[in-house]
Amino acid sequence: MTEENLMETVFCPICGPEAKFTVRYPAKFREDDLAFVARKTPTHTHFRVVRCKGCGLIYSTPRISQEKILRLYAQSQFISEPQLQNMLRDYLGEIEKIVPRTTSGNFLEVGCSNGFLLKEVQARYPSLNVFGVEPGEQAVRAADDAIRNRIRTTELKEGLFPESFFDFICFFQVFDHITEPNRFLQMVRHYLKPAGLVLAIHHNIHSFLPTVLGSRASTYDISHMFLWDKSTMRKILEKHGFRVVSIKDMANSYQLDHVIRMLPLPATLKAPLRNLLQRLHLAEHNIRACVENMVIVAAK
Repeated sequence: MTEENLMETVFCPICGPEAKFTVRYPAKFREDDLAFVARKTPTHTHFRVVRCKGCGLIYSTPRISQEKILRLYAQSQFISEPQLQNMLRDYLGEIEKIVPRTTSGNFLEVGCSNGFLLKEVQARYPSLNVFGVEPGEQAVRAADDAIRNRIRTTELKEGLFPESFFDFICFFQVFDHITEPNRFLQMVRHYLKPAGLVLAIHHNIHSFLPTVLGSRASTYDISHMFLWDKSTMRKILEKHGFRVVSIKDMANSYQLDHVIRMLPLPATLKAPLRNLLQRLHLAEHNIRACVENMVIVAAK
């Protein structure tokens, strides 16, 4: 381990440094293969995974430094794939449940990638002022010209926007990547108006796939710092003064090719299956299932 990648101890963000833990899975990664990139093919690598004895939160400790992690995200490759269209429809469906079509105000997406969702929100909600925050430089460069100037190329931090500026703040498949969840939620609360709403979608570590597959599930990944469930999400949100409106399991649409690519199958089986789907013109066929995600709505 080089000096730059020296491991640092992480504590449970709910229970604090005094909390004890049990080891769930030992570390499984190589120093030269730290892939912090969204929508990659699973590598089944992770830091040591532990479970807090106090609240049950599952998280990684020790890990490489936060500075190194943020730099890896800034330099990460942007990957576009057909599954993005399913994600777009699913995320918009949840937004439409809490944001009236005629509403006005300010809307923020944290971890907005190339702004593919922001662009659609701007089109569907012409009275909303949309903004994004995204640390991946390549992703922001790939944003459409119509939305790129609405994106701040950085992580969520102080000084980006006025205090109490946003009516809605959303983050999709982001919160399990956050290195400092307490600090992150402090920033979300800082930027949210009184009675403003938070909408989050990400993995539920106690959902079907990680329960059945264990560490072979894509949920266990080197870039997932904290792995939340319904109980720990409620606890961390209430710790920061949010009122939890709802936490529910979420069904998502998946292309068959995406399903095969993400499952922990041997390469000798995965490649022929994907080729077969292509020949049968089924690779882009969608199935809908509730297997790994939850959706959270909270208010300030």
